[in-house]
Amino acid sequence: MHHKITFRLRLSCLAGTGLLLLIPPAVRAADFYQIMDATSATVDFDYYNVLGLIEGPEIGFESAPPYNRLSDTTWVTNDPNGFPGNYFDPLPDPGPKLVFDLGSNVDLAEISVWGYSTGIEGNSLKDFSLRFATEAEGPDGAGGSLTFNPTYSAGPQVSPRQSFLFGQKLTARYVELTPLNNNIGLGPGGDRVGFSEVAFQQMPNVTGSFAELPTEHLLGDASVLRTITLDVLNLGPQALTLTSPTFTGTAAAAYSVVTLPASVPAYSKAGITLQFNPVGLPPGDASVVFHVNTNTAGLPTADVTITANVPAEAADQFYSMVAATSATDATDYFKVAGLIDGPGVGFNAEQPHEQPTAAPLWVTDAPNGGTGDYFEPVPDPAPSLVIDLGADYPLGEISVWGYSDSNANGASDFNLKFAKASEGAAGIGTSITYNPQFTAAFGFTERQSFDLAQVVTARYVRIVPTDNYYGSGKGPGGDRVGFGNIAFEKIITTTGKNLIFPNTVSFGATDTGKTFSLVLKNYGSEAVTISSRTLDGPNAAAFTIKSAPAILPAVSQALVELEFNPAAATLGTQEAFLRIASNDTTNPAVTIQLTGEYVTLPDEFYPIAEVTSETSGTDLYPAAGLINGIGTGFENIQPHHQIDGNDAATLWVTDAPNGTVNYFEPAPDPAPLLIFDLGGDVDLTEISVWGYSIGNSNGMRDFSLNFATGAEGPYGGGSITYNPAFTVPFSFTERNSFPFDRKITAQYVLLKPLNNWGTEGVAPGGDRVGIGEVAFQMGAAIVTPAGDFGITAFSRNAQGQPLITFGSQTGATFKVQRSVDLNTWTQVGSDIPGTAGSADFTDTTAAPAGATSVFYRVVRTIP
Repeated sequence: MHHKITFRLRLSCLAGTGLLLLIPPAVRAADFYQIMDATSATVDFDYYNVLGLIEGPEIGFESAPPYNRLSDTTWVTNDPNGFPGNYFDPLPDPGPKLVFDLGSNVDLAEISVWGYSTGIEGNSLKDFSLRFATEAEGPDGAGGSLTFNPTYSAGPQVSPRQSFLFGQKLTARYVELTPLNNNIGLGPGGDRVGFSEVAFQQMPNVTGSFAELPTEHLLGDASVLRTITLDVLNLGPQALTLTSPTFTGTAAAAYSVVTLPASVPAYSKAGITLQFNPVGLPPGDASVVFHVNTNTAGLPTADVTITANVPAEAADQFYSMVAATSATDATDYFKVAGLIDGPGVGFNAEQPHEQPTAAPLWVTDAPNGGTGDYFEPVPDPAPSLVIDLGADYPLGEISVWGYSDSNANGASDFNLKFAKASEGAAGIGTSITYNPQFTAAFGFTERQSFDLAQVVTARYVRIVPTDNYYGSGKGPGGDRVGFGNIAFEKIITTTGKNLIFPNTVSFGATDTGKTFSLVLKNYGSEAVTISSRTLDGPNAAAFTIKSAPAILPAVSQALVELEFNPAAATLGTQEAFLRIASNDTTNPAVTIQLTGEYVTLPDEFYPIAEVTSETSGTDLYPAAGLINGIGTGFENIQPHHQIDGNDAATLWVTDAPNGTVNYFEPAPDPAPLLIFDLGGDVDLTEISVWGYSIGNSNGMRDFSLNFATGAEGPYGGGSITYNPAFTVPFSFTERNSFPFDRKITAQYVLLKPLNNWGTEGVAPGGDRVGIGEVAFQMGAAIVTPAGDFGITAFSRNAQGQPLITFGSQTGATFKVQRSVDLNTWTQVGSDIPGTAGSADFTDTTAAPAGATSVFYRVVRTIP
């Protein structure tokens, strides 16, 4: 045990002897009051004397920010409840209580404390309360005229100082500090309570706010998402305002402001929370200067230098693979041995482990022909690869590289099964039932790493490709299936706890609720216990933690499942932070950024192989302009507006066979007819049409459809009797979607324009008929009528006028049209709102002059 003797010199003016020496009683250093004395209620039992707490600046702590501790002198009690007991359970008698004497009444608004010891954190003071007494009340008068009795919570760290502002200024000589508990459980100790220094900062003599921020913050090496908290002290009697936070420096875009208090009350402290995300930054210096405007006189802008470095990412290590076999080896075009060449041959040994252009590959033959889909039908034998690692190893991921970025032969979907060395390759899937499935992105160069949901100890891994990119528009091919390279990253184990976590996780773009997951790993020799999992950030309400592990045993990994809930989100980028607290010594507090985008996803449309026009010989703009498709003819985001264009490449329009009069009066010969070839029989439930123009009346208004299968040919017809008719609004930009009331399986769609907008007087023109774009949505919902749709009865009323009864539907709109030749149709009367059941319509107009027959039809439009 080490004994310490403290000598203190007191000097004063002695009555009748003149001035010997004058030391200002309130000031020992520029920023802190001198504490003249300190007493302890437990002085008879204290292990280290209370006078060790008041050494002051330049002896006990540095005299400049951040006021780091200098001396190793401390105050600490005895251990009345014995080791390893808790000093506060039960509370000893007498309990700990310290009184600090400032020598005279001074203005107080702050107290600073320093933790007890690095290595015995459990003994360090945690919660404490304060009371105050004036000089007149004496050291035992705390809580008398001054009723302010705050409680604060300190951490165990020895440096830097921990400052607690009162939120007000009061005048006192004596400060009573009562320890309420220690930091038992945060480290060794807890059987005593102590700390190493106490001080009281002087408040500046100002009338407004007085901002005090650190001039620098050392972040150090940072390869993962980091949160930065900057303490802001307002040492003035008026509120401090903070505005216009910015960052300057080459890495400024990697920093963001999470929280910025708009106002800090007088004599109070607040925190500015910043975030550093190193994703995408090259290794090296990532320092910036943070700027924030204040209303403190003489400090319009406070600057904080944040020093950070992004360390170079070390190359990953991979298990050696001793052999690979393929179930289709006899016919494989490139043999499976090319898959396991490993780092330095199959892929680059350094990060990011890209695949070189000359890398060996594996690919099957084309059993279904050179133009077919390899998986339609699935060949026999089906593709299956077995990788032999030579011995049982713990596996936490699989890495794959694509086969090609210029054809569709690469494997898109695949699944895994495993077997131990003792089971042999024949025992795959027997004792290890885990059977994960993954989807690889289209590409060649980039490594794609897929985490397993658990650590699997195995020697043999079977990889079964289940699909390729055939029909995805990624290029020709798809008649084979292949991989570029395959590897398994080594699990590097350490002693103790070793929590490994992703820096950021994206759920991508979605228009609906979505469940996604991330993997937490512990590759240490001791279990990691997770004590809390919380969400915060700007869009935290849009996320829910569905499940998470409470403990990660040694050398294990597990999923944290999260759910995105669009009901609590707004369109656009979504961001939240998953914060995980654990007993991991290196990363006890983990922050994982969750990002994604809430969008209205685009619809999918069938590719149209060809379109032909019966009037192609005279068309002003050819029909090919109708099928430019998504991204060219119309936008690839909702609501799929037509992309502005006004030429032969983007529109279709006929000539003007009748000169300046209406195109349909008389009906031209040949009549307009468009035939869309979808390349094969597909399931159709909708047609989308974009208008021709809002600057003239040439746009198609009404049209009808007929359908034919591939076997029948474009003019075959017959088997499909469905013949709907629709009306296109006068428009150009907006997509007009017309759902069918049934599913039609067809290759050919015949679209017959029935009239244009020339008779409506909405704009000049009408001497032609045209359309902007046509498309067919995949998987559109079928609109089933409330009742049977059709003309159910025809009669005449008492005046001899035609009375038509038809099946109606709530939410739809109906038009009655008539024709004398079944070619040209004209609407009679106004649009009829749909109702449940049936509806009646009376044609009150005179029959066309000279007509020997009049035909009626009802057109339904479903929004």
